[in-house]
Amino acid sequence: MTNLTVREHLANDLLDLKHDFDHVFHRIFKHHAFSVESAETFFAVAPPFESWVDTEGKQFHLSVPVPGVKPEALNIILQSKQLTFSGELKQRKEKDYLGREVSYDRFVRTVTLPDGVDGEKLTAELKDGILEITAPIAAAALPKKIEVKKV
Repeated sequence: MTNLTVREHLANDLLDLKHDFDHVFHRIFKHHAFSVESAETFFAVAPPFESWVDTEGKQFHLSVPVPGVKPEALNIILQSKQLTFSGELKQRKEKDYLGREVSYDRFVRTVTLPDGVDGEKLTAELKDGILEITAPIAAAALPKKIEVKKV
């Protein structure tokens, strides 16, 4: 009987877990919440991208918003089926920003190209802050509808 322990109520365990989580969360984000510098120094953010295949035009498309990035600051490398694009946004430190959502200094993203994309004919253009990468895709790689015949 000396080894009996009193089991605490489940709610107490949950409250302890919440307290521990809150402690860790506040410790990590204490100096970064609601601060302009937090986005620049603490979080590494890469721009989102959209990719799709235009079956009518037989082209692969990749669209990446990169506001403020100059064409000479972008690098695009194709190795096998892996397309890696990277860039750097030069920050202007002399501004006292009131708010800021473009927070990356450097970014790197890698996308696996779908089958049939002709990497030799890949093109990239930067227009209105959007990086557009396109390449033709072989007709054999496009979805093909198979007609079912009545027998």
